[in-house]
Amino acid sequence: MKKLSITTIALLIGFFLFQETTVSPVVKIQAQTAAETAQQATQKLLGVASAPSLTASAVLAQRPPAALLEAPAVRQLPELYNGCEVSSLAMLLAAAGHSVDKMELSDRLVKDPTPYIGKSLQQIQQWGDPNLGFVGDITGKKKGYGVYNGPLFDLLVTYVSEGAENLTGKNFDTLEWVLSQGHPIVVWTTVSFQPTDRWVTWKNNDQEIRATFQMHAVLLVGYDDQHVYINDPLTGSKGQKLNKSAFIKSWEQLGKQAITIMEEHPHWYVLR
Repeated sequence: MKKLSITTIALLIGFFLFQETTVSPVVKIQAQTAAETAQQATQKLLGVASAPSLTASAVLAQRPPAALLEAPAVRQLPELYNGCEVSSLAMLLAAAGHSVDKMELSDRLVKDPTPYIGKSLQQIQQWGDPNLGFVGDITGKKKGYGVYNGPLFDLLVTYVSEGAENLTGKNFDTLEWVLSQGHPIVVWTTVSFQPTDRWVTWKNNDQEIRATFQMHAVLLVGYDDQHVYINDPLTGSKGQKLNKSAFIKSWEQLGKQAITIMEEHPHWYVLR
């Protein structure tokens, strides 16, 4: 075996150092780019979103100071005395381009068949659970109460295969952000749009149901610093201006219930 001269060894070392400093970085960058492209393609195939560039709080902080949306008005009366929820849902669907009659929604809404037992609406021993289905008679011909977000959201999903979002439990700034993206929201409040102290309780399968006959559902269509704007199914009004602070308190009393229709968005993680 031939021995390499010191000069030859020095030349070889210099060549490999040159390769490391000039060629390797390019190769590394190309390999890294290829790996990132492959990872993004895999994420897309698997339906995995890439990491958000902004935190949810940062996105919410960037929402505009005001928004007001156009949405069709639907009156619950005279057919549905207790039908504020399905009438509000009809408005939400119409705003998203789905024309569905409130009577169809009323017929398809799940009902809790538990019979009413009581002396009056202030002294009820037994009745249904609004978390399971509509309680009582929606037409008002007999005693009726209403329904909460769960069954109404399930009904919404039967019409909207993608984009239905249950925002119940989210803070109001999240609702404002959704409005700023052009999407009205069905929310539960009170008929006076203020907090109430008029509550009753009854039993349903040994579970206590706490409720208020002041409950009302509306379509939230806008906000600004001091006000919110609603479409009210009871009066048929559009863009009715209300005191924001009192409205939020009444909405919180009813459990921060809210449902909407919202297409895929780069900042989807705000809703999670």
